[in-house]
Amino acid sequence: MSLPVVFLAGTDTLDHLINTTFVSRLGVAELGAIGVADSILLVFCVAPLAVADGIQIVAARRVGEQRTHALAKAFNEGLALIVMLSAVLTVALKLASPSIAAAMMDSEQVGRLVDSFLQIAAYGIVFSGAAFAFGGLLISLGRTRVLIPATLIFVAVDVACNYVLVFGKFGLPALGMRGVAVGFLVAGFSVCLFLAVYLWLRVRSPDYPLFQFRGFHRSSWTLSRLSAPLALQDLVENSRWLVFFLILERVGVEALAVGTIVYTCYVVLWIPTEGFADTTCSLVGRLVGERRSSEVGRLVRYATSGAALATVPFLVAAFLAPQWLAMAFAPEPAVFAESSAALRVAALGMIVTIPAAIYVSALLGTGDTPAVFLVELVLTSTMLAAAYTTAVLWRWPVSMIWLSLPFAWMVAFGVTYGWVKSGLWRRVKV
Repeated sequence: MSLPVVFLAGTDTLDHLINTTFVSRLGVAELGAIGVADSILLVFCVAPLAVADGIQIVAARRVGEQRTHALAKAFNEGLALIVMLSAVLTVALKLASPSIAAAMMDSEQVGRLVDSFLQIAAYGIVFSGAAFAFGGLLISLGRTRVLIPATLIFVAVDVACNYVLVFGKFGLPALGMRGVAVGFLVAGFSVCLFLAVYLWLRVRSPDYPLFQFRGFHRSSWTLSRLSAPLALQDLVENSRWLVFFLILERVGVEALAVGTIVYTCYVVLWIPTEGFADTTCSLVGRLVGERRSSEVGRLVRYATSGAALATVPFLVAAFLAPQWLAMAFAPEPAVFAESSAALRVAALGMIVTIPAAIYVSALLGTGDTPAVFLVELVLTSTMLAAAYTTAVLWRWPVSMIWLSLPFAWMVAFGVTYGWVKSGLWRRVKV
């Protein structure tokens, strides 16, 4: 079940990987800009993606309770909420993008590049939210195989659009960063359409009356109550990376470029863990709904072991031969050398990150979203404090600044483990 989920969970990661691969051919400024631009876009996607997570939590619980009509009702109301939020956030991002880019970036060139990307990518917010809502529903229903072709469609369309539009192939104009944004938009629409058609043809039935919105009712309140802490958590998480990149920009444009490269490689290492974590979230929700919460501990151990085994080959490659990964993105020798050292640090940090992330997802599956937000707050504040201290106050090399990541996950793991073992999550009703 986890393998197809790995594909879905990796769509954002693969998009960032594809973007970075093509943009790295344009120059150091563009390479630094794409990391910041992606982070700003994710901040504006927080609310729709939080509702999508809420749909997955409620759907998993209703599957365990065998309440199919209640499941469909929650999905329909959640999807309508995602569309409404996305429309508002698209307008807000387009209006605010020039001011945000100018205020955040010391480099005027990088600021212009960030704004040019966001003006187009803003239209893709609704497709991201809807696609993850569709995916969350399918995970909860156990129909995960369709997520593999969905991800392949996303990657194929994204790569094709980037190749044609970034460099101006087949007589089309070279759009640079704007071409990357168009690729994200078209790929998001393609996968969203594919999953919507699958749900309409293969899942929708009298037992599952999907896509029949009849107004907002009690399910909307349940989703809002669950999604609000998740939105805060996602906001803090995405702001964490945005502020981290801004800290690196204070060190220099090259440091920002290195940060983008290492982050791209790090999120690739993260793909198996994210897939196992999403599966853990849904399965924990099922177990609690079936009153089998005593089996949660064993599930978490299995998921942690599976994620670790799936990640080991990537960790070995990143630690022993980081240059093979860095050379795909580094436009200059100095950036390449610093990226290789920082990548080793990030790879070692996965030893702590994997079990911590699985435990956080298990806590999320119980429905205790306020506790998940608390964990994210601890993680983010620890990481940014460590990054600022090492980068700005102590002026350590870029590679050493990345030690802030495993240190923060170590602290978050301690908090999450203690909370899960204490049983405090049982107070939450979904």
